[in-house]
Amino acid sequence: MKVYYTPRPNRERRKKEDD
Repeated sequence: MKVYYTPRPNRERRKKEDD
């Protein structure tokens, strides 16, 4: 499970990595 925050609110990418 890789969780990283990006400068922009990319919920899709964050959700994909959060999975």
